[in-house]
Amino acid sequence: MTRRSAPTRRGGVYLAVAGTVTFVTLIGVAGIAWWARADDRVSLVDDQRQAAMLARAGVELGIERIASDENWRKTFADGGWADATTFNAGSISLTLTDEADGRLEDDLNDNAKLRARSKLGRAARSLEVELEPRPVAINALSTGIWAGRKLDIDNSVSVVADLPIYADHHLVAEDYYIDSDLQSCKSVTTERGARSETVVGPDFYTQPDWDAFKEAIKTIGTEIPRSAFGSRIQNAVLSSASNPFGTPDPDGIYWISGSGPNDAFSLRNVRIVGTLIVFDADVRAEWWQLWEQTDNGWPVLVCEKKLTLSPGGIPLIELLAGFNANPIGTPYNGEEDNANDDTHPTRITGLVVGLDDITISGGLDMRGTIIAQNDVDITWAAIYVRDEPSTRENPPVGFRAETSQMRLVEGSWRWVAD
Repeated sequence: MTRRSAPTRRGGVYLAVAGTVTFVTLIGVAGIAWWARADDRVSLVDDQRQAAMLARAGVELGIERIASDENWRKTFADGGWADATTFNAGSISLTLTDEADGRLEDDLNDNAKLRARSKLGRAARSLEVELEPRPVAINALSTGIWAGRKLDIDNSVSVVADLPIYADHHLVAEDYYIDSDLQSCKSVTTERGARSETVVGPDFYTQPDWDAFKEAIKTIGTEIPRSAFGSRIQNAVLSSASNPFGTPDPDGIYWISGSGPNDAFSLRNVRIVGTLIVFDADVRAEWWQLWEQTDNGWPVLVCEKKLTLSPGGIPLIELLAGFNANPIGTPYNGEEDNANDDTHPTRITGLVVGLDDITISGGLDMRGTIIAQNDVDITWAAIYVRDEPSTRENPPVGFRAETSQMRLVEGSWRWVAD
Protein backbone atom coordinates (compact mmCIF):
# COMPACT_ATOMS: atom_id res chain seq x y z
CA MET A 1 0.00 0.00 0.00
CA THR A 2 1.30 3.33 -0.92
CA ARG A 3 1.43 5.96 1.84
CA ARG A 4 0.69 9.61 1.24
CA SER A 5 2.77 12.24 2.83
CA ALA A 6 0.99 14.99 4.82
CA PRO A 7 0.70 18.20 2.77
CA THR A 8 3.19 20.94 3.70
CA ARG A 9 2.21 24.58 4.47
CA ARG A 10 4.68 26.35 2.30
CA GLY A 11 2.45 29.34 1.72
CA GLY A 12 1.96 29.89 5.46
CA VAL A 13 5.64 29.77 6.17
CA TYR A 14 6.26 32.28 3.42
CA LEU A 15 3.66 34.63 4.84
CA ALA A 16 5.11 34.30 8.32
CA VAL A 17 8.59 35.02 7.09
CA ALA A 18 7.41 37.91 4.93
CA GLY A 19 5.49 39.34 7.86
CA THR A 20 8.50 39.11 10.09
CA VAL A 21 10.69 40.80 7.51
CA THR A 22 8.11 43.56 7.02
CA PHE A 23 7.85 44.09 10.80
CA VAL A 24 11.60 44.29 11.15
CA THR A 25 11.76 46.65 8.19
CA LEU A 26 9.10 48.88 9.72
CA ILE A 27 11.01 48.93 12.99
CA GLY A 28 14.15 49.87 11.09
CA VAL A 29 12.40 52.62 9.15
CA ALA A 30 10.81 53.94 12.33
CA GLY A 31 14.17 53.86 14.07
CA ILE A 32 15.83 55.69 11.25
CA ALA A 33 13.05 58.29 11.29
CA TRP A 34 13.35 58.66 15.07
CA TRP A 35 17.09 59.08 14.87
CA ALA A 36 16.66 61.55 12.03
CA ARG A 37 14.23 63.59 14.12
CA ALA A 38 16.50 63.33 17.13
CA ASP A 39 19.47 64.41 15.06
CA ASP A 40 17.38 67.28 13.71
CA ARG A 41 16.51 68.33 17.23
CA VAL A 42 20.15 68.13 18.26
CA SER A 43 21.11 70.21 15.23
CA LEU A 44 18.48 72.85 16.09
CA VAL A 45 19.60 72.99 19.73
CA ASP A 46 23.19 73.37 18.58
CA ASP A 47 22.17 76.18 16.19
CA GLN A 48 20.32 77.93 19.01
CA ARG A 49 23.30 77.63 21.32
CA GLN A 50 25.67 79.03 18.72
CA ALA A 51 23.19 81.77 17.78
CA ALA A 52 23.09 82.82 21.44
CA MET A 53 26.87 82.98 21.48
CA LEU A 54 26.81 85.08 18.30
CA ALA A 55 24.31 87.49 19.84
CA ARG A 56 26.59 88.02 22.83
CA ALA A 57 29.49 88.58 20.47
CA GLY A 58 27.30 91.05 18.60
CA VAL A 59 26.79 93.15 21.73
CA GLU A 60 30.55 93.28 22.25
CA LEU A 61 30.99 94.20 18.59
CA GLY A 62 28.47 97.03 18.93
CA ILE A 63 30.19 98.42 22.02
CA GLU A 64 33.54 98.27 20.20
CA ARG A 65 32.11 100.13 17.20
CA ILE A 66 30.68 102.84 19.44
CA ALA A 67 34.00 103.25 21.27
CA SER A 68 35.93 103.61 18.00
CA ASP A 69 33.56 106.10 16.33
CA GLU A 70 33.25 109.59 17.83
CA ASN A 71 30.22 110.23 15.62
CA TRP A 72 28.48 106.92 16.35
CA ARG A 73 25.16 108.62 17.08
CA LYS A 74 25.12 109.87 13.49
CA THR A 75 26.59 106.69 12.05
CA PHE A 76 23.74 104.54 13.29
CA ALA A 77 20.36 105.49 11.90
CA ASP A 78 18.01 105.42 14.86
CA GLY A 79 16.07 102.15 14.78
CA GLY A 80 17.69 100.92 11.58
CA TRP A 81 19.64 97.69 11.41
CA ALA A 82 23.30 97.99 10.62
CA ASP A 83 24.70 95.90 7.78
CA ALA A 84 24.85 92.23 8.75
CA THR A 85 28.29 90.94 9.67
CA THR A 86 28.95 87.31 8.69
CA PHE A 87 30.70 84.89 11.02
CA ASN A 88 31.27 81.45 9.48
CA ALA A 89 27.75 80.11 8.88
CA GLY A 90 26.02 82.79 10.95
CA SER A 91 25.42 86.53 10.84
CA ILE A 92 24.95 89.42 13.27
CA SER A 93 22.97 92.64 12.80
CA LEU A 94 22.94 95.59 15.18
CA THR A 95 20.52 98.38 15.99
CA LEU A 96 20.64 101.35 18.35
CA THR A 97 17.62 103.23 19.65
CA ASP A 98 17.07 106.24 21.87
CA GLU A 99 13.95 105.46 23.86
CA ALA A 100 13.88 108.89 25.53
CA ASP A 101 12.86 110.85 22.44
CA GLY A 102 13.60 108.57 19.48
CA ARG A 103 16.58 110.65 18.32
CA LEU A 104 20.11 109.44 18.86
CA GLU A 105 21.82 112.60 17.66
CA ASP A 106 20.13 115.34 19.64
CA ASP A 107 21.56 114.79 23.14
CA LEU A 108 24.89 113.27 24.15
CA ASN A 109 23.48 112.60 27.62
CA ASP A 110 20.71 110.24 26.46
CA ASN A 111 20.93 106.51 27.12
CA ALA A 112 20.76 104.09 24.19
CA LYS A 113 19.47 100.56 23.67
CA LEU A 114 21.80 98.27 21.74
CA ARG A 115 20.28 95.11 20.23
CA ALA A 116 22.30 92.34 18.58
CA ARG A 117 20.29 89.95 16.38
CA SER A 118 22.02 86.75 15.29
CA LYS A 119 21.06 84.06 12.77
CA LEU A 120 22.59 80.62 12.33
CA GLY A 121 20.86 77.86 10.39
CA ARG A 122 17.24 77.81 11.52
CA ALA A 123 17.97 79.60 14.82
CA ALA A 124 17.72 83.32 15.54
CA ARG A 125 18.38 85.11 18.85
CA SER A 126 18.21 88.75 19.91
CA LEU A 127 20.06 90.16 22.92
CA GLU A 128 19.53 93.70 24.19
CA VAL A 129 21.50 95.88 26.62
CA GLU A 130 21.20 99.47 27.81
CA LEU A 131 24.12 101.88 27.51
CA GLU A 132 24.57 105.08 29.46
CA PRO A 133 26.93 107.98 28.66
CA ARG A 134 29.99 108.58 30.76
CA PRO A 135 31.61 111.99 30.30
CA VAL A 136 35.11 112.20 28.88
CA ALA A 137 37.59 114.54 30.53
CA ILE A 138 39.16 117.37 28.55
CA ASN A 139 42.87 116.82 28.01
CA ALA A 140 43.75 119.67 30.38
CA LEU A 141 43.15 117.08 33.12
CA SER A 142 46.04 115.08 31.66
CA THR A 143 48.51 117.66 32.97
CA GLY A 144 50.01 117.82 36.43
CA ILE A 145 49.83 121.61 36.77
CA TRP A 146 47.85 123.80 34.35
CA ALA A 147 47.95 127.61 34.36
CA GLY A 148 45.36 129.59 32.41
CA ARG A 149 47.86 132.43 32.04
CA LYS A 150 51.56 132.43 33.01
CA LEU A 151 53.49 130.01 35.20
CA ASP A 152 56.62 130.97 37.17
CA ILE A 153 59.05 128.52 38.81
CA ASP A 154 61.76 130.13 40.95
CA ASN A 155 63.65 130.25 44.26
CA SER A 156 65.16 126.80 44.84
CA VAL A 157 62.31 124.73 43.53
CA SER A 158 62.40 120.98 42.97
CA VAL A 159 59.65 119.59 40.75
CA VAL A 160 59.24 115.94 39.75
CA ALA A 161 56.12 115.22 37.74
CA ASP A 162 54.77 112.25 35.77
CA LEU A 163 52.54 114.63 33.81
CA PRO A 164 53.34 117.83 31.85
CA ILE A 165 53.43 121.25 33.50
CA TYR A 166 51.64 123.71 31.23
CA ALA A 167 51.09 127.46 30.91
CA ASP A 168 48.56 128.86 28.47
CA HIS A 169 50.75 131.97 28.15
CA HIS A 170 54.45 132.10 29.14
CA LEU A 171 56.33 129.61 31.32
CA VAL A 172 59.47 130.87 33.07
CA ALA A 173 61.70 128.65 35.23
CA GLU A 174 64.70 129.93 37.22
CA ASP A 175 66.76 128.48 40.11
CA TYR A 176 65.26 125.01 40.09
CA TYR A 177 65.61 121.30 39.61
CA ILE A 178 62.94 119.99 37.26
CA ASP A 179 62.29 116.43 36.19
CA SER A 180 59.19 117.02 34.09
CA ASP A 181 57.93 118.06 30.66
CA LEU A 182 57.37 121.83 30.39
CA GLN A 183 54.82 123.06 27.88
CA SER A 184 53.50 126.47 26.94
CA CYS A 185 51.20 127.97 24.38
CA LYS A 186 53.60 130.90 23.82
CA SER A 187 57.12 130.39 25.21
CA VAL A 188 59.20 128.32 27.62
CA THR A 189 62.18 130.10 29.23
CA THR A 190 64.56 128.08 31.43
CA GLU A 191 68.04 128.32 32.91
CA ARG A 192 69.10 124.70 32.77
CA GLY A 193 66.39 122.92 30.85
CA ALA A 194 63.96 120.18 31.75
CA ARG A 195 63.05 116.73 30.54
CA SER A 196 61.49 118.44 27.52
CA GLU A 197 60.45 121.96 26.59
CA THR A 198 57.65 122.32 24.06
CA VAL A 199 55.68 125.21 22.63
CA VAL A 200 52.32 123.77 21.63
CA GLY A 201 49.53 125.23 19.52
CA PRO A 202 46.66 127.25 21.03
CA ASP A 203 44.24 124.38 20.50
CA PHE A 204 46.51 121.66 21.90
CA TYR A 205 44.66 121.64 25.24
CA THR A 206 40.94 122.13 25.55
CA GLN A 207 40.10 125.05 27.80
CA PRO A 208 37.76 124.41 30.73
CA ASP A 209 34.29 125.91 30.42
CA TRP A 210 34.75 128.21 33.39
CA ASP A 211 31.26 129.74 33.24
CA ALA A 212 29.56 126.33 33.28
CA PHE A 213 31.77 125.19 36.15
CA LYS A 214 31.10 128.30 38.24
CA GLU A 215 27.36 127.93 37.80
CA ALA A 216 27.44 124.22 38.66
CA ILE A 217 29.31 124.61 41.96
CA LYS A 218 26.67 127.07 43.20
CA THR A 219 24.08 124.30 43.29
CA ILE A 220 25.80 121.62 45.37
CA GLY A 221 26.84 120.92 48.93
CA THR A 222 26.12 121.99 52.51
CA GLU A 223 27.15 125.36 53.91
CA ILE A 224 29.70 125.76 56.66
CA PRO A 225 28.91 129.24 58.05
CA ARG A 226 31.87 131.60 57.97
CA SER A 227 30.97 132.55 61.53
CA ALA A 228 31.55 128.95 62.68
CA PHE A 229 35.32 129.49 62.82
CA GLY A 230 37.77 132.37 63.12
CA SER A 231 40.94 132.80 61.09
CA ARG A 232 41.45 129.10 60.50
CA ILE A 233 39.92 125.65 60.30
CA GLN A 234 42.20 123.41 62.32
CA ASN A 235 42.20 119.73 63.32
CA ALA A 236 39.07 118.95 61.32
CA VAL A 237 37.73 116.07 59.21
CA LEU A 238 35.21 116.88 56.47
CA SER A 239 33.50 113.88 54.88
CA SER A 240 30.07 112.36 54.34
CA ALA A 241 30.21 111.14 57.95
CA SER A 242 32.03 114.03 59.62
CA ASN A 243 31.33 117.76 59.88
CA PRO A 244 32.52 119.47 63.08
CA PHE A 245 30.44 122.54 62.19
CA GLY A 246 27.04 120.90 61.71
CA THR A 247 25.21 118.06 60.00
CA PRO A 248 27.37 116.00 57.63
CA ASP A 249 26.58 116.34 53.95
CA PRO A 250 25.63 112.92 52.52
CA ASP A 251 27.95 113.48 49.53
CA GLY A 252 30.77 115.00 51.55
CA ILE A 253 30.46 118.35 49.70
CA TYR A 254 30.77 121.59 51.69
CA TRP A 255 30.96 125.28 50.82
CA ILE A 256 32.06 128.41 52.66
CA SER A 257 31.25 131.96 51.58
CA GLY A 258 33.50 134.77 52.75
CA SER A 259 32.89 138.50 52.66
CA GLY A 260 35.62 139.43 50.21
CA PRO A 261 39.30 138.84 49.40
CA ASN A 262 40.36 140.31 52.77
CA ASP A 263 38.27 137.71 54.58
CA ALA A 264 41.06 135.17 54.31
CA PHE A 265 41.47 132.05 56.41
CA SER A 266 43.76 129.06 56.59
CA LEU A 267 43.40 125.29 56.69
CA ARG A 268 45.65 123.57 59.24
CA ASN A 269 45.66 119.86 59.88
CA VAL A 270 42.59 119.28 57.74
CA ARG A 271 41.44 116.05 56.17
CA ILE A 272 38.93 116.27 53.31
CA VAL A 273 37.22 113.18 51.90
CA GLY A 274 34.95 114.81 49.36
CA THR A 275 34.86 118.46 48.28
CA LEU A 276 35.40 121.88 49.87
CA ILE A 277 34.35 124.98 47.87
CA VAL A 278 35.34 128.45 49.07
CA PHE A 279 33.63 131.54 47.65
CA ASP A 280 34.86 135.14 47.99
CA ALA A 281 37.81 134.51 50.30
CA ASP A 282 41.53 133.80 49.96
CA VAL A 283 42.63 130.44 51.38
CA ARG A 284 45.98 129.19 52.63
CA ALA A 285 46.44 125.43 53.17
CA GLU A 286 49.38 124.84 55.52
CA TRP A 287 50.90 122.36 57.95
CA TRP A 288 49.44 118.89 57.45
CA GLN A 289 46.82 118.20 54.75
CA LEU A 290 45.26 114.91 53.61
CA TRP A 291 42.68 115.41 50.86
CA GLU A 292 40.94 112.69 48.86
CA GLN A 293 38.51 113.24 46.02
CA THR A 294 35.52 110.90 45.90
CA ASP A 295 34.05 109.22 42.83
CA ASN A 296 31.28 111.83 42.38
CA GLY A 297 33.75 113.73 40.20
CA TRP A 298 33.79 117.10 41.98
CA PRO A 299 37.24 118.55 42.78
CA VAL A 300 38.62 118.00 46.24
CA LEU A 301 39.09 121.78 46.64
CA VAL A 302 37.78 124.80 44.74
CA CYS A 303 38.83 128.33 45.67
CA GLU A 304 37.18 131.34 44.00
CA LYS A 305 39.89 133.79 45.10
CA LYS A 306 43.64 133.35 45.65
CA LEU A 307 44.79 129.93 46.84
CA THR A 308 48.11 129.11 48.50
CA LEU A 309 49.13 125.48 48.84
CA SER A 310 51.89 125.39 51.45
CA PRO A 311 51.78 122.08 53.31
CA GLY A 312 54.72 121.20 55.50
CA GLY A 313 55.38 117.90 53.79
CA ILE A 314 55.59 116.03 57.10
CA PRO A 315 53.19 113.36 58.37
CA LEU A 316 50.57 113.94 61.01
CA ILE A 317 51.20 112.17 64.32
CA GLU A 318 47.77 112.06 65.93
CA LEU A 319 49.15 111.77 69.47
CA LEU A 320 51.18 114.96 69.12
CA ALA A 321 48.43 116.87 67.30
CA GLY A 322 45.71 115.73 69.69
CA PHE A 323 43.55 114.99 66.68
CA ASN A 324 41.99 111.82 65.27
CA ALA A 325 42.13 111.97 61.46
CA ASN A 326 40.40 108.64 60.80
CA PRO A 327 37.31 108.63 63.04
CA ILE A 328 34.53 106.07 62.73
CA GLY A 329 32.85 106.56 59.36
CA THR A 330 35.91 108.11 57.70
CA PRO A 331 38.54 105.40 57.47
CA TYR A 332 41.99 105.82 55.99
CA ASN A 333 43.33 102.79 54.11
CA GLY A 334 40.45 100.81 55.59
CA GLU A 335 41.30 101.71 59.20
CA GLU A 336 39.00 103.73 61.48
CA ASP A 337 38.96 104.21 65.24
CA ASN A 338 38.29 106.58 68.11
CA ALA A 339 41.91 106.82 69.25
CA ASN A 340 44.72 109.30 68.58
CA ASP A 341 47.35 106.69 67.84
CA ASP A 342 47.87 106.74 64.05
CA THR A 343 50.26 108.50 61.69
CA HIS A 344 49.09 109.83 58.31
CA PRO A 345 51.00 111.26 55.32
CA THR A 346 50.61 114.74 53.86
CA ARG A 347 49.02 114.17 50.45
CA ILE A 348 46.45 115.58 48.03
CA THR A 349 44.64 113.13 45.75
CA GLY A 350 42.29 114.51 43.13
CA LEU A 351 41.64 117.76 41.28
CA VAL A 352 42.38 121.16 42.82
CA VAL A 353 40.83 124.17 41.05
CA GLY A 354 41.66 127.83 41.61
CA LEU A 355 39.44 130.41 39.91
CA ASP A 356 42.14 133.05 40.44
CA ASP A 357 45.90 132.63 41.11
CA ILE A 358 47.52 129.66 42.83
CA THR A 359 50.81 129.79 44.74
CA ILE A 360 52.58 126.54 45.62
CA SER A 361 55.30 126.31 48.25
CA GLY A 362 56.50 123.89 50.91
CA GLY A 363 56.42 120.14 50.42
CA LEU A 364 53.61 118.80 48.27
CA ASP A 365 52.83 115.19 47.35
CA MET A 366 50.19 115.67 44.66
CA ARG A 367 48.35 112.80 42.99
CA GLY A 368 46.15 114.37 40.38
CA THR A 369 45.97 117.82 38.76
CA ILE A 370 46.19 121.44 39.90
CA ILE A 371 44.41 123.90 37.59
CA ALA A 372 44.34 127.70 37.90
CA GLN A 373 42.20 129.96 35.77
CA ASN A 374 44.89 132.64 36.08
CA ASP A 375 48.57 132.40 37.15
CA VAL A 376 50.54 129.71 38.97
CA ASP A 377 53.63 130.63 41.01
CA ILE A 378 55.83 127.81 42.36
CA THR A 379 58.40 129.06 44.87
CA TRP A 380 60.52 127.55 47.65
CA ALA A 381 58.90 124.20 47.06
CA ALA A 382 59.58 120.50 46.73
CA ILE A 383 56.78 119.05 44.62
CA TYR A 384 56.09 115.53 43.47
CA VAL A 385 53.15 115.25 41.07
CA ARG A 386 51.90 111.79 40.13
CA ASP A 387 49.25 110.77 37.66
CA GLU A 388 45.92 109.74 39.16
CA PRO A 389 43.66 108.33 36.39
CA SER A 390 40.60 108.25 38.66
CA THR A 391 40.42 112.07 38.54
CA ARG A 392 39.54 111.78 34.83
CA GLU A 393 36.98 108.99 35.10
CA ASN A 394 34.07 111.25 36.05
CA PRO A 395 35.06 114.86 35.30
CA PRO A 396 32.93 117.68 36.71
CA VAL A 397 30.79 120.01 34.62
CA GLY A 398 33.07 122.42 32.77
CA PHE A 399 35.85 119.86 32.40
CA ARG A 400 34.02 117.53 30.02
CA ALA A 401 34.73 117.02 26.33
CA GLU A 402 31.95 117.26 23.76
CA THR A 403 32.06 113.51 23.21
CA SER A 404 31.14 110.87 25.78
CA GLN A 405 31.87 107.20 26.34
CA MET A 406 29.06 104.69 26.63
CA ARG A 407 29.09 101.98 29.28
CA LEU A 408 26.80 99.07 30.10
CA VAL A 409 24.04 99.62 32.62
CA GLU A 410 24.46 96.90 35.18
CA GLY A 411 21.72 94.25 35.02
CA SER A 412 20.34 95.43 31.66
CA TRP A 413 21.16 92.26 29.65
CA ARG A 414 17.98 90.56 28.40
CA TRP A 415 16.89 88.24 25.61
CA VAL A 416 14.09 89.69 23.48
CA ALA A 417 11.76 88.36 20.78
CA ASP A 418 12.43 89.47 17.21
